[in-house]
Amino acid sequence: MYKLCLGLSLAAVAMLVACSGDNGSSVSDLVELPDSSEVVIIGSSASGESSSSSSEVADSGIPKVSSSSSSKDAGSSESGNSSSSENAGSSESIDSSSSGSEDSGSSESGGLSSSSFEESSSSESEESSSSSEEESSSSEELESSSSVPSSSSDGSIYDATANTLTDLRDNQVYRTTTIEINDAESGIDYSEVWMAENLNIMAENSWCGGGNDVTEGDCSVFGRLYTWVAAVGKTENECGYEHACGLSEPVRGVCPEGWHLPSHDEWDELLTAVGGLSTAGTMLKTSTGWISDGNGTDNYGFSALPAGGRSVYGNFGFEGSEANFWGSTEDEGHAYNTYLTKGGSAHPSYSFKNNGFSIRCLKN
Repeated sequence: MYKLCLGLSLAAVAMLVACSGDNGSSVSDLVELPDSSEVVIIGSSASGESSSSSSEVADSGIPKVSSSSSSKDAGSSESGNSSSSENAGSSESIDSSSSGSEDSGSSESGGLSSSSFEESSSSESEESSSSSEEESSSSEELESSSSVPSSSSDGSIYDATANTLTDLRDNQVYRTTTIEINDAESGIDYSEVWMAENLNIMAENSWCGGGNDVTEGDCSVFGRLYTWVAAVGKTENECGYEHACGLSEPVRGVCPEGWHLPSHDEWDELLTAVGGLSTAGTMLKTSTGWISDGNGTDNYGFSALPAGGRSVYGNFGFEGSEANFWGSTEDEGHAYNTYLTKGGSAHPSYSFKNNGFSIRCLKN
């Protein structure tokens, strides 16, 4: 089926809408953090689990609807406008609004499958104890040391010394990086704390990154790929394809408490600070794991991995050659994303909300 979809015209691609979700899981152990004044605990100290989805991909190229016209890249030789991309006609790239893309394979497709998945509340029921004391009330459950935390538990622990973020919803621990750049000559004064790994919490309409064709990848390495609606924590009826929901910044979405989904402006500020669009990809990518000599230098510890994406047709692709990250900003029913390719540049763009992309959360 997806092979037929790949042959459709770009105009037809823009018309496709689907819904999906599969089930996946990921749990990491709670780690004991050092006694430090640099530890910031937000929300409840209880931990829990969230239920989710998982599944699929095509090697057609992820439809980016249009490139960002408002990128703040200072002094870069490369524009955010996709019409200036270097490798027009690449067999791997199908940027639906441009004549080409800078790197071959620089825009792959991620989206919903034809099957639907209804997230159950089984994780909560499984976690609840048969004891009537634990079921009596949420307040008693939080106060009792013997109670099993429910999936509604929230909060996070940020340790600035260890550079870690613990998500108390499922106790996963992520590396973080503080990017500080002060350049008086260029007028850049930048300091932000980013996750240095892709988000990996289970959610409806999310799948393991790094997959190929219809097979999911490895969540423990690449994190999960989310539709934009899943990323912002809304429903299809609220914010799905061709539904502009007008969210107010900052948008927490699926990020841990105290963190948020970066906006278009916040992504642009990062890309500008690390050198501009023409070199940002090299600066932010990992030094291993990319194909065709596409490794980066990872100058700032951002460690972008080539998790690829999931197309609107339900197929995974561009694992090894592309990293796609959602932003919180909308534009006429589409959503902002930044993608890094196996070349050295970064590409601001707008994509179909049903694509499946990675998430990097930014500290509030």
